[in-house]
Amino acid sequence: MLAGAVGLVLSLIAIYGIQQASTFAARQTADILDSTKEAVVFLKRGTTKTHGLLNETKTRAHALDDTLADIVKKVKNSRSEKALLDRLDDNVVKQLLRAQSALAALRSTLEGFQNTLVLFNSLERFSKSESRGQRKGADDMQELSRSLMEAAEILDRLSRFLDDVLTDRAVTLKGLDEATIWVKEIQGRLVNAEHGVDVFHQRLTIAEERILTSERAIPQWIDLGGMFAMLLLACFAFTQIGLMIQGQSLLRANNPGQAKSDALGGGAAGLCDLK
Repeated sequence: MLAGAVGLVLSLIAIYGIQQASTFAARQTADILDSTKEAVVFLKRGTTKTHGLLNETKTRAHALDDTLADIVKKVKNSRSEKALLDRLDDNVVKQLLRAQSALAALRSTLEGFQNTLVLFNSLERFSKSESRGQRKGADDMQELSRSLMEAAEILDRLSRFLDDVLTDRAVTLKGLDEATIWVKEIQGRLVNAEHGVDVFHQRLTIAEERILTSERAIPQWIDLGGMFAMLLLACFAFTQIGLMIQGQSLLRANNPGQAKSDALGGGAAGLCDLK
């Protein structure tokens, strides 16, 4: 009887603990998934802005290419193969200034987008499966990171070139030829980066859908698991009650005198009632 009573008390305590733990786990899981979903939404907004900036920079790079080609023609007409910006028209200077600001903005965005990739890759590590699709996705992310890194390096060279030109107010044919090559390279890198950003945005959309599915499924599975565990403990509690009843029966069987006196006492009480 004592063992049954202890088992019953422990079962009730365990049922209460599981009920509290499952509620807490479901709430914490929902909060974590909600925070993760907000992070993914933030990343998607970042990719949208990055995609727009890449398109704008492609346009600026094309305009810079045309501007450099125009300056090259003018410098070739100079005997010293060098031209002062003051002798060129004001439109050229304005185009160089706009290109300088656009390149500086893109450099800053690319550096921030590298952190975005790191954050997304950390989110991806929640899933440990190594399917072919995930390996391909990892290769796409590496290709995107490589394109962004190469683009940032070329942008840095172009920015230094434009800074020198706008500071010295002069350009040389050699510097223009190098800058033209860099512009061609940056245009190719921007195309690759734009494609990589599109792929990255699609992966974010898939991740968002998975998080939404997990938000609905995981708390339900936690609740079902808690209910199943409490059901098992309830069955165990009933066995402890049965053990207590069996123990009480054994006590009565081991004390027949007490049982007989109880019976005689009951009979005497019945006779008194009849009288």
